[in-house]
Parts: sequence; structure tokens; C-alpha cells
Amino acid sequence: MANGHILDNVELYHAETRYAEPKLVYRNNGRGLFENMSDSLGPDLALPRVSRAAAAGDLDNDGDLDILVSNNGQQPQLLLNEGGNANHWLEIQLVGTRSNRDSVGARVKVTSGDLVSYDQRKGGRSYQSAHDGRLHFGLGSRTKVDSIEIRWPGGLSETLRNIEVDRAITIKEGSGITPRTYPRVTIKPR
Repeated sequence: MANGHILDNVELYHAETRYAEPKLVYRNNGRGLFENMSDSLGPDLALPRVSRAAAAGDLDNDGDLDILVSNNGQQPQLLLNEGGNANHWLEIQLVGTRSNRDSVGARVKVTSGDLVSYDQRKGGRSYQSAHDGRLHFGLGSRTKVDSIEIRWPGGLSETLRNIEVDRAITIKEGSGITPRTYPRVTIKPR
């Protein structure tokens, strides 16, 4: 969560509140509870800033989500997830042909062994920012995707089977997987 109070002099009215605030990261423990992981993720995350927006996406195409935070009157912060991706994953870019081009509203079901995950292509999900348009599926230790079922906004349903993991794919409505590569990118901090 990107944080920062809206009043630059809020301390005059509420002594315990600050204009610049640290960001927060919560982890879903899989049992219906979220744990605050903020203190264990490095000093850049803890720096108090007047943050206004946070956008998540796999900026370096390595299978884990990174975050770009815009800060009011300060430089943005790029929080690269460099913790090592020990689990398998799949990212899906949807391209509508009969439906809208961005496939907003498409519903996707990914089945990998005993794991069944759902997501929907959404638009405009964050305040003053936009997330990566690809759908990101974490697969844990599972080494293949048995099926991807897509319900496109225009009504078409299609199923793809036996998909390789640890890659980003593009699925074009009515045409299946299209050849498009997402090369890994090296991002070097200044």
C-alpha cells in the first residue's frame, strides 16, 4: 500500500500523524489472514514518502511482480522483486478480436494439478496508476498447466491444454496462443 497523508501540515492538527509515511506490504498466509511483511522487505520500502500511487507488474519479465510507486514532489520508487523466484508461474496477455481489444471483462480459469485459480482482466484498478495488463498466476511447485479456460466478454469460450510454465504468453481471442516473446530485462538502479 502506498501511503502519504493529504495535508502537508497534518502534524499541527494531529501530532501522531505524519505527512510522509512508510509503505505497507501484506502477505496472504493462505488461511484467510494477512501478515504485515513490511519490516522484512528492506530499507527502501520503509522510507517515509508522500506516496500517491502504486502499480504492480512484472517489469523485468522474470515471473515475479515488481512495484512502481509515484511520490508527491519526490522521485518515483521502483521496488524490484529480486528475492529469487523459487516457484513456477504463468503470465497471460489477452488480446480481444471480437471483444474489446484489451479483453477487459474476460474471465480466466487456470488448472494445474490440484490448483485451480481464477482471475479477470480488469481496467483501471488503482488510484493514479495502471497495473500490468497481463494476468499473473503463481503455481507453486506445479510444473505444467493442465488447462486455461477463457470466457471472453463477447461470449466466446475457449480452452487451451498442456501449457508450459515459467513464461509469459499471449492468447488472441479465437486463435489460441500467438507467438510473442517477453525477453527478460535487466534493470540497473542508478
